[in-house]
This record gives sequence, structure tokens and C-alpha cells, in this order.
Amino acid sequence: MHEREAQKILIKILCAELNGREDSGLASGLTPELLEAVYRLAKAQDLAHVVSDFVYRNGVESGALDDKLQKEAFLSVYRREQLRYAFDEACAALDTASVVYLPLKGSVIRPYYPSEGMRTSCDVDILIHEEDMDTAIGALKARGFERGERSYHEVSLYSPNGVHLELHFSIRENTQALDAVLEDVWQYAAVDKGCRYALSRDFFVFHMYAHMAYHFLAGGCGLRALMDIWVMENRMEAPYSLAEDLLKESGIHAFAKEMSRLSHVCFSEQEDDAFSELLLQYLYRGGVYGSRENNVAVDQSGRRGTFSYIIRRLFLPYRAMAMIYPSLKKAPVLLPVFWVVRWGDALFKGKSKSMAREIACASNLSEERIQEIRILRSRLEI
Repeated sequence: MHEREAQKILIKILCAELNGREDSGLASGLTPELLEAVYRLAKAQDLAHVVSDFVYRNGVESGALDDKLQKEAFLSVYRREQLRYAFDEACAALDTASVVYLPLKGSVIRPYYPSEGMRTSCDVDILIHEEDMDTAIGALKARGFERGERSYHEVSLYSPNGVHLELHFSIRENTQALDAVLEDVWQYAAVDKGCRYALSRDFFVFHMYAHMAYHFLAGGCGLRALMDIWVMENRMEAPYSLAEDLLKESGIHAFAKEMSRLSHVCFSEQEDDAFSELLLQYLYRGGVYGSRENNVAVDQSGRRGTFSYIIRRLFLPYRAMAMIYPSLKKAPVLLPVFWVVRWGDALFKGKSKSMAREIACASNLSEERIQEIRILRSRLEI
């Protein structure tokens, strides 16, 4: 089975589902072998439930895949209800405690999809003011949430039904140009209802693209990012041009323009070209959360040599180390000490094998692959 053929069919299925239409011609051509290949691709993108819906809406014979597709359909409903319950509980807790809060990303865009279950997510993102963090955590714990770890811009909590809540006190992405704009988030927020705030449409669009750009450079943002773009533009009536000034100020205007174009190539059936195909292949390779190969290729595209890559990974710069060890911010002079701590964590916390695989990936990466990333970064201007 040629992988490119399966990729094209998956895009056509996503297009049909987003546009809410049946496609008997596409459905009749889905052989069991082809459906299996499409299912594997969709699974890697956390979109198998969308393929399942298409199969059952169009009466496709699923054969040996029937049990898996039924499971994906049930799981989609379960995940949707779990996320909805956790989000409602979190909002109720924050309202009760009079904590001002701002829902982000998936919880905002999900209702605009043809069905909410189509837009999957592994967590709930809510922003609050950092000075309200203790009050918010206390209110959430009173409703059964359990506290997890604190990172450089959020505290993790887990609802009674196991959903991960990222309670942000910042939406910075550890990228200077992006963060210069992202730190003004509350200036673009207004009261929605009670203690809940909502972002202005231009800043919501900007934040979605900023988050995509961060993940893109870290290894990929998946096909779901393209679906979000298409939904923003066609269901929310919020095109990238709405946030043009913010996108230009943060240096991701070209990125947003090309990603918007790719979403319309995929889901509005606009004409593609060699660059859109190259960009789409990068998203496929990255899967839903990005891949080590993409991440290493991005890094290597701006520099040369495996040895220099290893040195950079061993001696991460201050900003990256402060993300891993927030306490470093209190004493930047201790950066060398935290390098040693990180090496110890790698050796004694089971991370050494992962680092070895990363170095092996850097050593085996072809010059052709690196050149492809250079082409992408040049056109996207990131």
C-alpha cells in the first residue's frame, strides 16, 4: 500500500467530515487494505474517531477493523463527556472562589466543530492571574481535583475523573518574539460571564497560531492544527488576517499565512503545490504531538555537525534550563550546577536511553531531510 495514497484519502475523509457531507465515491473505493492504512495514519494523529464516523455514516464495509472503529466511536463520546465535566467543574470551582479565569484553545474552539467529539484533546487549559493561584488550587481541591507538578507556566491538576487540567499563570512559549506579545494576554480579555473572561477574536487567533508555531519547531503540530485553522476561518469567521498586526509583531505572519493556505488546500480543496506537499509531509511525520526526528531536523537545519548538536543538548541555554528547573530563575548563576542535576536525572531517572536515541537520530539524519526543513523554515520565516 502506497502511503501517499492513504494520506490523500485521510485528508479527503477529514474534508468530508468538516464540511458535513457524505462522499459515496470515496466510500466505495475504500478497500479493507486501504482502510487499514488510513486507520493507522489517523490513529497516529488522534483522528481515528473521525475515520470511524465517516465509515459508519457512509456505510463502508469495515471488516476486521469493525471492532476497533466501534471502540474509537465510543471512546470519542467518552472523552468528550469527560472533558466537558472536568471543564464545567473547574469553572464552577473558580466562580465560587471569585477567581478571574480565561479558557484557552480547545475548550473555546470545540463547540464550533460539526460535533464537539471531533475535536479531541488530552487536557483542559485555563489561564488565571498568578497571584490567584493558591486560592484557585484550594477551590479546585475542594471539588476533588488533585494537584500535580508546577512547570514554568502552569500547575497541573487532575479532576476526579482523571482529566488533566493545565492551570496557567502564563501563556509564554519560551520564545522571545512570541512572548513579547503573549505576555499582554490580559489586555485582550474581557468579561464573558461571572468570573469567566474571553479573549478578543484577534488575540485568540494569534494565540492559536503562536502555540502551533512553538510546537511546529519542537517537532510538529499535527493535522488537528490544520483542522483548527479551518474551523476558525470557516465556522468562527476568524481568519489569520484578523490578527495580522499581532502575527507580524511576533514574527509568525508568514507561518500563519502558509498554514492557513494549507488548511484550505486540504479542507476546501484548493490547488496544492510542491511546498504544500512538503509542509504536509512534515505534519504527517510529526504525528499529533511532534516527533524526535522532526525536532532534531529543525535543530540541525540551522547548524552543522552531530558533535555540536551533542554539546548543545548537554549544555542547554539558560532559558531552556529554566523551563525544566523553574527554581533556577532565583539564582541564574547556578546554571552549571543545574546542568549536572540534569545529567544526573538522565542517568538515574530512566532518561539516558531517550537521550541516546536522540543522538543516534542526529547522527543518522540525511542531508536531504535537513535541506527539506531549511526550505520549510525559509518560506515560513521561522
